[in-house]
Amino acid sequence: MASPSGSTNGGIIGKSNKASFGNNTITTQTATTTVTLQPGTRQIQTLLVGGGGAGGTRLGGGGGGGGYRCVTNIQLSSNSVPIVVGAGGAGTGYNANPGAAGDTYVTGTCGAVTAAGGGGGGPLSGCSSAVKDGGSGGGSSYGGTVGGTGNSPPVSPPQGNPGGRGANNAPGYASGGGGGAGGAGSDGTISKGGDGGAASSASPLSCTTYAAGGGGAGSINDNQAGGCGTPGVSGRGQRNSPAVAATCGAVNRAGGGGGKTNDPGAAPGTNGGSGVVVIKELNRASGMWSMQSQFSAKSQGTWPS
Repeated sequence: MASPSGSTNGGIIGKSNKASFGNNTITTQTATTTVTLQPGTRQIQTLLVGGGGAGGTRLGGGGGGGGYRCVTNIQLSSNSVPIVVGAGGAGTGYNANPGAAGDTYVTGTCGAVTAAGGGGGGPLSGCSSAVKDGGSGGGSSYGGTVGGTGNSPPVSPPQGNPGGRGANNAPGYASGGGGGAGGAGSDGTISKGGDGGAASSASPLSCTTYAAGGGGAGSINDNQAGGCGTPGVSGRGQRNSPAVAATCGAVNRAGGGGGKTNDPGAAPGTNGGSGVVVIKELNRASGMWSMQSQFSAKSQGTWPS
């Protein structure tokens, strides 16, 4: 006896499959846009990395790296896909709290899939309450009891790690490093600011490393070094003497900015790096498909060879 689905499935008994003929093409998007994929693409795999958090000022903690997510199967209703690439967090004025960075997201048939922006590093004023949560959390200033929380809002697998806390023992008042996609930020010590958490290249879509945490600022003592970031990804923390400037997160690498010291000339804080989206257009057919689908794809030249 024929299946009822035979009447809508070209006479074939089985699942009517919405096949995707994307030829496994991989592209990288570094700005907000609507991406036009190949005509037959209906499923994608994507790496989403949110913008990195800004480094704090006035003994500031390092900014957290942007959230890092690889999503294996996003269903599309057409080959036109809106994406938003999150901006890096902007360093704000002296003794102020830098905000968390921008989210990155890709819109499919079931809504947007999001990677959260990194958390900003905490400045001296406000202590732990000034630290921001995010994809990875920002590091706290020396008075902070805890760094910002990573993987916020929570997703599985986690998109990031927490920031480090600042030292609070004279003469060491160095700040904590921001969290990264590959590890937590280090705590500040009596000798230097905390290092930023490691970057990640865990996604199979890209061997490029993204979303490292920024280094925390050195202490008020001139001989206290700032924490390290990941070169080419996130910023390092400032040192007063000998002078080593704090640096920003790299554009489209989603790293956190490095923390600045209490020197008034250090204002404002450093910027975080903007995010990125990597898209793989999947060739996928999980079961049977209708004869009509085959004929239509062949007619349009989208049936795979």
